[in-house]
Amino acid sequence: MVRVLALDIGGATLKAAHSDGSARATSFEVWRRPRELAGATTQLVRLMPPFDLLAVTMTAELCDCFESKAAGVHAVLDAVEAAAGLARPMPVRVWLTDGRLVMPADARSEPLKTAAANWLALATWAGRLYPDGNALVIDVGSTTTDVIPLRDGVPVPVGRTDLDRLASGELVYSGVRRTPLFAFTPLVHVAGRGRRLAAELFATTEDVYLRRGDLPARPTASDTADGRPATPERAAARIARVVCADRTMLSDADIDQLAEQFAAAQLATLATAARQVADRLGRQLRTIIVAGSGEFLARRVAAKLGFEATEIISLADRFGPAVSSTACAFALAQLARELESDLSPLTLHPSPLTLHPSPRCVVVKVGGSLLDMPNLGPQIARRLAELHTRRVIVLVGGGRAADVVRERSRLDRLGDDRAHWLAVRAMQFNSFVIEAALPGSRVVSDLAACQAAWDCGDIPILDPLAFLLAEESSSLAPLPHSWSVTSDSIAARVARATCGELLLLKSVPWPANEPIDAGVRSGVVDGHFAAEVNRDPPVTFRIENLRILP
Repeated sequence: MVRVLALDIGGATLKAAHSDGSARATSFEVWRRPRELAGATTQLVRLMPPFDLLAVTMTAELCDCFESKAAGVHAVLDAVEAAAGLARPMPVRVWLTDGRLVMPADARSEPLKTAAANWLALATWAGRLYPDGNALVIDVGSTTTDVIPLRDGVPVPVGRTDLDRLASGELVYSGVRRTPLFAFTPLVHVAGRGRRLAAELFATTEDVYLRRGDLPARPTASDTADGRPATPERAAARIARVVCADRTMLSDADIDQLAEQFAAAQLATLATAARQVADRLGRQLRTIIVAGSGEFLARRVAAKLGFEATEIISLADRFGPAVSSTACAFALAQLARELESDLSPLTLHPSPLTLHPSPRCVVVKVGGSLLDMPNLGPQIARRLAELHTRRVIVLVGGGRAADVVRERSRLDRLGDDRAHWLAVRAMQFNSFVIEAALPGSRVVSDLAACQAAWDCGDIPILDPLAFLLAEESSSLAPLPHSWSVTSDSIAARVARATCGELLLLKSVPWPANEPIDAGVRSGVVDGHFAAEVNRDPPVTFRIENLRILP
């Protein structure tokens, strides 16, 4: 198995995590000393166990010492490549916001996809661990908080860039160490009177949580607002200055009252963002996964959401505080090990939503019109056995259940979006019907889970709802929401994602030499199918009538 060291290069903290479970972080203010980044990265790398591959993600590109994000990406990659060469000459891979793990040259050519991609690594890995139902990942760090939605283990974010994620509530620039206190509220109360705040970097959230006992003291630290140690007593002096006072003017009780007000204001801010994201999941949350150096605050946010039946899972409890504090780096190490392992029979690239199997993969679409066959399960099993490959992915059509949606859409004018997703749910329902009829099969939530099914000798039946939700969040050209798209085009999209061939099992024959446009006109395939299979690269397909196969 490939040994991976992953780096998460932040503007104030450098994090490293090894695929063996070891992790560490070190403070380094990139904006103050950008020319020393390579040396600091090299020093961190040398402290970690031996590795075969160096994977990297970053947020430091936003530092204002760089003219642009692109310039920041290049500077970080320069430092990482120098560290890889100076410490141990090793290959480097870079994680992007579309879920790809690429060479540094490719990352340099797409700097805006390289910037701030660490959250997606954490969400993707967390989804693998907890793949069922709706979930949130809440990762509170020193500077920012990520709130990432999952459906059946698949990240379904609204935004991919920081700009879009700030609008969606999935990114809040608020953490437990570095956020200035005046960011939370314009007014606090001291001794029964309201006081406006000084909009100056006098104190940060670390001072609040030092006073409350949530964070440990750092007596030798100098990266506080005033450069003095991170201790409760020094924190009190810094908090006093936020209301233009000093320690001779405010008592310990006054200081602690201020700290409580700032803590409550930050909790309210983060809970509002988390509710915004949770509402898009229908507020039916099965799991909330908390992580980060501010995991204690993430727990409070999760509790404030008020989902009584929701399980709150702590990465610190499961994997230790070091892993939780470096969760994005640790997640990337695990993903990169899987993606790059020479021993894996399946290379996942570019993401859990896309896989390139070898040898060939065959996507088999079982038409919904076949669901009334009394011996359908054995018939499918026999046809799959004739393919002479265990790398088969089954997709099931909507059949009569989708026809009900079609008819209600005509009568009730459901609208294209609602009708589309209801028809996809009809396919999902039929997937579980076929699972019961086809021995050795199981419904899987995404393409990455197909490998686990194959490893166990099972036949994966792909849940089309989970696939399309994930595909729409990452694709630049999602499938249209109209009745021109049915399970035929969805199966073609799956075949493209897997670089596989497509076999459509139907109740009607179609000669191999007939043009596909004629099949569209006659209704053998849906109206979008020709456009989908003819996209570059084209999808190789064939149509068979399962009812008349010997």
